[in-house]
Amino acid sequence: MLRFSFTVCGGGPSASSTARCAVTTLPLLLSMLLLTSLVPIADSFSSLSAIRHKNLHQDVSFSHTCTTGTGRSATFKAMHVHVPASRCTSALQMSVPNSLDTLTSGLASIARLPFGVTVSDTAKRLQLEDGDDDFTLSTLYDIENDRECRRVRERISELDLIVQAVVPAASNSRVFVDPSYEYALPEGSEIPRLVAKKGGSSGEEMVYVGSEDILSYLDATYAVDGSSGSSAAAAAATSADGDIKQQIIDAALQVGSYLPGILRAGRGASVCPAASASSSVPVPRPTKPLILYSYEGNQFCRLVREVLTELDLPYELRNAGKGSPRRAEMAEMTGGSSQCPYLIDDNTGTAMFESADIIRYLYKTYALWTPPAELLESASAAVTPLLKPVYKLLAPLQAGS
Repeated sequence: MLRFSFTVCGGGPSASSTARCAVTTLPLLLSMLLLTSLVPIADSFSSLSAIRHKNLHQDVSFSHTCTTGTGRSATFKAMHVHVPASRCTSALQMSVPNSLDTLTSGLASIARLPFGVTVSDTAKRLQLEDGDDDFTLSTLYDIENDRECRRVRERISELDLIVQAVVPAASNSRVFVDPSYEYALPEGSEIPRLVAKKGGSSGEEMVYVGSEDILSYLDATYAVDGSSGSSAAAAAATSADGDIKQQIIDAALQVGSYLPGILRAGRGASVCPAASASSSVPVPRPTKPLILYSYEGNQFCRLVREVLTELDLPYELRNAGKGSPRRAEMAEMTGGSSQCPYLIDDNTGTAMFESADIIRYLYKTYALWTPPAELLESASAAVTPLLKPVYKLLAPLQAGS
């Protein structure tokens, strides 16, 4: 059971935009309930999806029992079947994203509007000349599908910053299971965790742990006058203190902060067996850092970041939200396009757009196998037509219109 505690969130975009986004909460909740109702069904048959795949590893025996709606039990048994993990849900967690993923990722983005989409007018980065920035965001330990990590990434997008290394830090990532890993941390270390340097890459190192400390550092360092949002939002929050309407908006936004994690449950939260550090077969890893042009509120960027977490791949994050000068940089590199996501891999000389192409490339290059997606494709075919009207209604909000 999920328990929500409502508290007022300080700072952020304008009051009018937050009010507009608050009204999307109810239909998003309804959509989420419909989607999550499919999880037990998918879970019951995920083992069969794994069986159909041709390139799975580990020779094991297993049986799986599911209960039907009439209360009858059905048991599926297989002897010496090649499967990638002991849990039947692994096929779901590591499936290549499909149209259902695109839909739920879009709803997740809408649930967090207007955060993480547009570069803030308080962003100091917009006012700096090249080379003037004395601070470097060296390393961000992150879990894509984590509420507190999401808050940090949203603010980094709004401040239009570059993170030299976003390091996936799920509980089963190399960060915690491989002591020889260059980004290794003690077991139980709090995530998110930011390592910043003053005076450039070789300067004094500063470590901030937890979303509140990180957000305070980001605003104090990269926002004009240390502002955590527009002055209009701050004034609205002050004037409406105790007002029932403002409290409802705050409560809706608080509920909305949980929706992305629910809508994208099972994705971007752990390392999949196809890239597990505990595998008996060496997993291919890049020797040069991957570079991803992205911004937090983009549904397609989220799909790529989820897979980067699931494949345990660190990457350099270059934010390119709406209003970012970095979009002109992208257009110059690509011959005119500033579309996100955009991946650059100097290990293979690859540069590409389109989330689906990027994800297939990542699995092909940095995973032991490309996981099955037949089960979710079937679910997608059934559910997507039901949710498309909701998505069509809410999509203009994501675009800012």
